[in-house]
Amino acid sequence: MVDSHPNKLVNSSNLNIALITQGTGVFVFFGLSYFRQDITTTLFFMALVCLILLSFGLYKLFDFKYFSWLLLLVSLILGMVYVITVDRGSLLLAWLLTALPVVIGLCRYPNNCYLTLGLLLIGALAFVSTESTGQSAHFITISALQFFLIAAVVCGISMAANKAVMDHQDKINQLSSANNVLAFQDPLSGLYNRRYMESLLSSKFLNAQQNEFFSIIIADLDNFRSINELYGHNVGDDVISQVGTLLESTLEDTYIIARWDGNAFIVLLPNHEEEASTLIAELLRKKINLLKLKNQGDTLKLTLSLGTASSVKCSDLNDLLSHAENSLYQAKNMGGNIVIQS
Repeated sequence: MVDSHPNKLVNSSNLNIALITQGTGVFVFFGLSYFRQDITTTLFFMALVCLILLSFGLYKLFDFKYFSWLLLLVSLILGMVYVITVDRGSLLLAWLLTALPVVIGLCRYPNNCYLTLGLLLIGALAFVSTESTGQSAHFITISALQFFLIAAVVCGISMAANKAVMDHQDKINQLSSANNVLAFQDPLSGLYNRRYMESLLSSKFLNAQQNEFFSIIIADLDNFRSINELYGHNVGDDVISQVGTLLESTLEDTYIIARWDGNAFIVLLPNHEEEASTLIAELLRKKINLLKLKNQGDTLKLTLSLGTASSVKCSDLNDLLSHAENSLYQAKNMGGNIVIQS
């Protein structure tokens, strides 16, 4: 099932890792601040723990990936802005360094670059503002410049790692898409193959309780063997390819076409009306009659025999295919170039 548009922003693996690592880290910082009796910092980490637990619940209990991702990202960003501009305690700054890679990992490139630059800019402005007013920056173990340097290094490493992971994932997705195409596409005609069509028709019957009836057309080129014998298999392959292209260009996208077997094709129609199926089959038959292919000075004139069947009259996939194939055999026995309705 294809995710809705918002969820394309969310990588489930990254979200899982972010929730676990940041949840564990914040809980540890909460414990440290509690034992140090730093009330303000303890309350900060307590609020952050609650927000992360809420985000975790939205994801694990209700599968609200997008809202979980958004809540976690906004919580971490607001927490980082609070630390940069309000309370730069040592524990809070240490947490900020652990949160930076998580925030960068939650966003796709280049959005994480813009976000990181924005946070660094807020930090620089806050530091300048503090210096200009003569206030103490409340750094305990490191100076402001040292902290900015460490934060910049952490951001650089995190962005490079995130970019590498995203590139790797994109390559995996491309290979997966290519494999899916190879698995379900007929290489000769460019149409879907029999495996895909059988799977699709089977799923249609599994959802029969929704009363979504449909029809199929099985079409077979007449006297195709003689083309192979007279002109060779290369010409026969070219005929299959051009017929597939013609069928695909003739029908709308709502009709699904596949190469069924050898010189046979199958069409899945989104309706079950016998008259409509016959009209579509007649259209395909006439289109093939008009197709004239030139080879070695000869004109190849093609004809098509077609058999139709509706799922309304059939109990399962085998029954449907049997009806359509019997109609096709009847058309062949009558001399071809004809449509027979089941």
